[in-house]
Amino acid sequence: MRICWGRIALLVFCLVMTGQAFAAEIVNHRAHYNVSLKSVQNKAGLVGVKGTTDFYFNDVCNGWVIENFSKIQFHYGDGQIIDTTWNFSAWESKDGKRFRFNVRQTHNGKETKDIIGTINRGEDGAAGKAILERPEETEIEFPKGTVFPTHHTLGVIAAAQKGEPLFNRVIFDGGGMDNPFEVNAVIGKSSPKLPLKVKGGDAFEAERAWKVNMAYFKTTGQAALPEYEMGLNYREDGIALQIDQNFMDFVLKAELKSIEKLPKPDC
Repeated sequence: MRICWGRIALLVFCLVMTGQAFAAEIVNHRAHYNVSLKSVQNKAGLVGVKGTTDFYFNDVCNGWVIENFSKIQFHYGDGQIIDTTWNFSAWESKDGKRFRFNVRQTHNGKETKDIIGTINRGEDGAAGKAILERPEETEIEFPKGTVFPTHHTLGVIAAAQKGEPLFNRVIFDGGGMDNPFEVNAVIGKSSPKLPLKVKGGDAFEAERAWKVNMAYFKTTGQAALPEYEMGLNYREDGIALQIDQNFMDFVLKAELKSIEKLPKPDC
């Protein structure tokens, strides 16, 4: 299973992405979500899910740091319980040229995933290769126009701000060996500006929000159905109020419960 909440964040910056300048007023933050089972098909065998995910995003002047730790327990109808952890960290340069990532996953205390990789390409939007140190020394190619997680999220928010209903990009997010993905995002209409009504939310301004549905397709082959889907309720400041991750047999829901506003860097 792949759970990568690290796609959801943005912060204050103005940069160039694939030839277009996008400005955003997005806050640095640390967010805590409760994870539960939203829906399930009978064949999945799941009867309950309980867990948490903590997400951190910060501007470090020359780039952005993403950190995510999830701890989720899956309960099955036959009495089986599986405890999973997901630990993801990454650094992404603001010029879109460099990306470093590290992900570890465990099931019942046994490590099932350990990936470390780096990308260093000549220019933003160029085709290139991810160089992996683990689980083995290998390379993963990605096509021209591929973006990294923060640039992708920024593009979605920018499209929403302009009232555009669709946003399509190839993304390399570092979450697994199955990268890259072609991601089709469908953006709904904005809500009125609303306050952030969770613990710590008083530190944030009232903002508009959009419901965004994203489908993740493999870049190889002609698959009619996505590998998985993700639905988010995005505020204009880049904070996700709710995240639904659809694995086709079941859907997990992550609801924002508390948040902390982080200071801007002194660059």
